[in-house]
Amino acid sequence: MKRLLLQGSAIVCLMACAFSTHLIRAASAMHGQRNEAPQVKSDFHPLPNSNPIPATFFAMNVSESEDYPSVPFGTLGHPAALVWSRGELSRGNYRWVIFDGFVEAARRHGLVDSNGVVNIVLTLGMTPGWAVSEQRNCNTNFGLRQCPDPPDNIDDWRDFVTALVEHYNGKTAPHIKYYELWNEVTGNYWKAGPEDLVKLAEVAYPIIHRDPYSMLLAPSAIGVATSPDSHATGWIASYLRAGGAKYADGGTFHGYLGTRLVVPFPMPEQDETPGCGAERWAICTGSILTQIRNYRAVFDENGLAGKPMFNTEGSWGPDTITDPDLQAAWVARYFLLQAGVSSEDNLQFVSWFSWGRPRGERKPWGQLETETGAPNEAALAYQQVRDWILNARMTPCETRGTVWSCNLTRADGYEALAVWDTSQSCKDGSCGTTTYSPDRRFTLIRNLSGEKAKITAAGVRIGAKPVLLENR
Repeated sequence: MKRLLLQGSAIVCLMACAFSTHLIRAASAMHGQRNEAPQVKSDFHPLPNSNPIPATFFAMNVSESEDYPSVPFGTLGHPAALVWSRGELSRGNYRWVIFDGFVEAARRHGLVDSNGVVNIVLTLGMTPGWAVSEQRNCNTNFGLRQCPDPPDNIDDWRDFVTALVEHYNGKTAPHIKYYELWNEVTGNYWKAGPEDLVKLAEVAYPIIHRDPYSMLLAPSAIGVATSPDSHATGWIASYLRAGGAKYADGGTFHGYLGTRLVVPFPMPEQDETPGCGAERWAICTGSILTQIRNYRAVFDENGLAGKPMFNTEGSWGPDTITDPDLQAAWVARYFLLQAGVSSEDNLQFVSWFSWGRPRGERKPWGQLETETGAPNEAALAYQQVRDWILNARMTPCETRGTVWSCNLTRADGYEALAVWDTSQSCKDGSCGTTTYSPDRRFTLIRNLSGEKAKITAAGVRIGAKPVLLENR
């Protein structure tokens, strides 16, 4: 899942503005800080060909199948429970009820196609304790022993994968769209080498492909990805070169930006902040765009060129972004930036971790629901951004100084520009802003609360929280 980052080979378990009507000069009831910096002019230009953003791009990890999100999304991310260690309690004793709950919840909420394929991710590893004789690396989770090592007998793995695929066969249970081989191999979930994991992939790949509707994704990595040969990206490159590329229908990664000791924590477009490296375990892993670029390079150069990639987990993690306005800004920018590169980098979905608090976690982890189960401010911002960009065509977001902008178009002549200013921040219910002069084609402004107003000749105010400028 998330909890783990690394420095070199050391693994550390540390990963850990309500709408301001002053965005429009002419609006009344102004509040917050005003920064009278020179006006910034917009730079809207026509988009080259790109694919519309589908509903399936928006994925969500859910901790409990009964706690289903009340915001819309199109792909159900993998449950916190890993399938092998939770699904085979002893050799041949299979218990699919936990995963059936998630699959049925997704099916019931419409994440299923006409062929009975549920748009869900199931992550297979870790190894159950009964399959490993050397228990030195094993731990107990959910009352079950699980291990970050390969099984002593690979036939145990073969039998498990076979039983899993035969269960989700489209008849007695729905087909599964995505199986992810292993969780966070650069964290505490895998202690053996890349070659050992390739052996498991070699067995699993043909079995999973007995179901023509299923895909096997490469294992996920977490950690420093500031270059193609950083620890996380480098491990995946080694795995693919060792033969893993032959047994993968796509590449995955976990898009977390740093450990919880980084203060201030990076916003999605930031590679670093003054807090990166301020103490031993204050580690930054690269902006979300840097990570995507480097993982894409690794995939392309090591046998997965032309195959899709997936961000199967990501968020601000635990306790790193606590201001509600900044949380709203963070989730909005996180999805906008990745949607912008989704076509050119073949990024199929971004899975937010998570909707609710994961079981066993003392602190919320990117949590989008309140303690009463309602959407919090960040969840509402996520929903707004989803509404902004669903079925729109986008190209990579651009920056001029501290101002970022993302172009959107639709086939009916609709044009829009999402824009924010990274020099501004929010605190205690107040968000700073600067003046921005939109292109004249834009006549309306929409915020992360869903409020809309006309743009006047005086321009608009922009800050940390993206706003959407529209031509109608």
